[in-house]
Amino acid sequence: MQAFWTLLCGATECSGDNAENGCGSVIDPYSCIHQILIISIDALLLLVFLVLLICKSCSAKKSIATSWSAHFSPLQIATAGFNGLLSLGYLGFGIWIISKKIKTEQTVLPLHDWLEVLFQGLGWLLLSLTVSIRKLYFPFVGFTRFYVVTGSFFAGFLFISCVWEVVVKNSVSLGLILDIMSLPGAILLLLCVFERQDHGDPNGSLYEPLQGMEPEDIVKVKDNVTPFAYVGLLSKLTFWWLNPLMKTGKHEILQEDDIPLLRREDRAETCYSSAFVKLVQGEQVFEYEGYALTASLFLVKCLESLSERQWYFQTQLIGLRIRSFLSAAICGKQLKISSAASITHSPGEIVTLVTADAYRIGEFPYWFHQIWSTSLQLGLALAIAYYAVGLATLAALFIIIVVVVGSSPLAKLQHKYQKKLMEAQGRRVKATMEALSNMKVLKLYAWETHFKDVVEELRREESEWIGAVLAQRGYNLVLFWMSPILVPAVTFWTCYLLGISLNAGNVFTFLASLRIVQEPIRLIPDVVGAFIQAKVSFHRIVNYLEMPELQNKNVKQKKHEWGVDEEAVIVETTEISWDLNRSSVMATLRNVNMAVKPAEKVAICGEVGSGKSTLLATILGEVPYVNGTVRVHGRIAYVSQTAWIQTGTIQENILFGSPMESTRYQETIRRCALEKDLEMLPFGNLTVIGERGVNLSGGQKQRIQLARALYQDADIYLLDDPFSAVDAHTATSLFNEYVMGALSGKTVLLVTHQVDFLPAFNSILLMSSGEIVSTGSYDNLMDLSLEFQDLVNAHNSTAGFNQQIEGTLSKKER
Repeated sequence: MQAFWTLLCGATECSGDNAENGCGSVIDPYSCIHQILIISIDALLLLVFLVLLICKSCSAKKSIATSWSAHFSPLQIATAGFNGLLSLGYLGFGIWIISKKIKTEQTVLPLHDWLEVLFQGLGWLLLSLTVSIRKLYFPFVGFTRFYVVTGSFFAGFLFISCVWEVVVKNSVSLGLILDIMSLPGAILLLLCVFERQDHGDPNGSLYEPLQGMEPEDIVKVKDNVTPFAYVGLLSKLTFWWLNPLMKTGKHEILQEDDIPLLRREDRAETCYSSAFVKLVQGEQVFEYEGYALTASLFLVKCLESLSERQWYFQTQLIGLRIRSFLSAAICGKQLKISSAASITHSPGEIVTLVTADAYRIGEFPYWFHQIWSTSLQLGLALAIAYYAVGLATLAALFIIIVVVVGSSPLAKLQHKYQKKLMEAQGRRVKATMEALSNMKVLKLYAWETHFKDVVEELRREESEWIGAVLAQRGYNLVLFWMSPILVPAVTFWTCYLLGISLNAGNVFTFLASLRIVQEPIRLIPDVVGAFIQAKVSFHRIVNYLEMPELQNKNVKQKKHEWGVDEEAVIVETTEISWDLNRSSVMATLRNVNMAVKPAEKVAICGEVGSGKSTLLATILGEVPYVNGTVRVHGRIAYVSQTAWIQTGTIQENILFGSPMESTRYQETIRRCALEKDLEMLPFGNLTVIGERGVNLSGGQKQRIQLARALYQDADIYLLDDPFSAVDAHTATSLFNEYVMGALSGKTVLLVTHQVDFLPAFNSILLMSSGEIVSTGSYDNLMDLSLEFQDLVNAHNSTAGFNQQIEGTLSKKER
């Protein structure tokens, strides 16, 4: 062993307790025991890596040809280049040591002087090759990561020991510089090996279509996902993934298809001021301290810029998810809320919940992190201030406490005023929405001036509360903006009283630390305001989401194909009512019993107010009180008496989220008699419809919603008097092409007042005063039901009178 230690270290024994023989301690970069430890670790890692690489080289030969075409990210190229240069630096330095020892000492002993450098060079060379080898030959990603993580730990150990040597012993050499530079190389390797490699296929489908989507359509959706979902860490840090979109926007106007889809999971500063002052005063710890401080400041500012951008981006991303979730929850609640509960929330209030309240809560994640980060920055600044001025920091702390305590009553008042403001804003939006929705009535009755005065009065009330909120915020601003002036004045006065000496170093350090937290302190009023607004909005949304829902357990819908002997619709009830309080209101429908077979056509007729629309709503499950059972087998398509049109193109209204099938779409257009209408429109079916179809006639709106129902290809169609908004010729065409043609194999329940169509139905329900008075075929009812005969006779007499008027007018024209 004596010869071994002499060969390696030039000493007879080596232990951590015996520093006189040249071995030194483990943390000393120049000690023999330190260098032997590094050599042993490098040798072990190299040996294991080479053995596994040789064992797997044969199995990897088959895939070499295709592997060379693999995509290398900029991070991988930068990592391989940096660590390759680092390994060349180690190898060159080792060769220089050997040549120098041979030239000056005519020997290469002791070996540890150059073996450690050469092994480090070989180690970093293989680590840099790992970036590409793990794709070409080496399939063990887990071991590669373990290999790189282990090397990174020792790079960190080297970095700490070398920095200690530079700072404490004021010793600088090329070897120490290379050891220090190994830590950035290790960090690049860590980023590289943990970078995602599935650039072409994000995990899973990011968007589930509303209806069944073909595999080709799903591939198109995946191809259009935002690159942020699968790019590497370096691209995320530098926002490199935005460059393709920026280039597209530079050359042409961005269209909707150019904007990528969102991904599914829509996920301190160090103060160097004192050190710079001491450097200016000539108090240097080591020779290159100025360069080190300058480089450190540059790196810290780069890290600060990237981290702040990531902070802002990630909080905005979280806010986007919150707004989307809340908007979907409010929309879903609107579809489930009961009639009694819907009276307390107008459409204007619901719009305010989506546009204002959900937005404020979505902005809150950014301000939430401002709360703890401001506290952390303030604590660090006070620690630095205590290092600079000692006990005088207590005076600064006292001023800060006074400012925070003084703002508490203002925050409570601001909370109160913000709540009042939201209520006033809701009343104003409600009145405005009602006026705009019923503008025709206002014009006909000349109520414009009255409603204008009402809206202006509500706006004046809202403006008063806005002024109160802004006044409280202004008081907070004055209070917190004064603190950066009061704190240093009181602190320096305390230093004078306590006899604490002030020089350029501690004064500049204190002022610099105060400047760091000056902006966060000034943002405290905004943070408090955002917190109060989010709290008020949160309570408003929670109150709405907790409103009672429509829960009718007696209506059962099964979305599957019916059996051979199974009816499509079965209604067996004694009472049906829109009001849950049955003690004060008579039931809307009574003793309703009916059964509709698959593919059967049923007409529902009767006088106005007899309960025809309520019967269809009962089948839909929209009526809150049903005493009995309602069973539906199959998917339902419903066409209301008043057309429902969404803002968008005609094609979007017809598809309603379903995938586009050209043949079925054109057949739907033909069956609904929309061909001539589309020819007259400037952009055909891509013409944008205004709000609630304002630029379409009543007949066009009705036919568009008939087309929407037909395109969904449902099993059961509930049509609530759809022909009332069209002329007689169009109604006849729609009945023949739509009801009897396109829906020939479907179950149809049609509410109608047009007696001419009744003979074509399999069954007819005659309703009066909330009851089904007669049911059967057309011929049976004509023979047995006096009420039905009166209905047909009244229609025929009306039709004859109209024909007589038309004949008289035509004679006059002649």
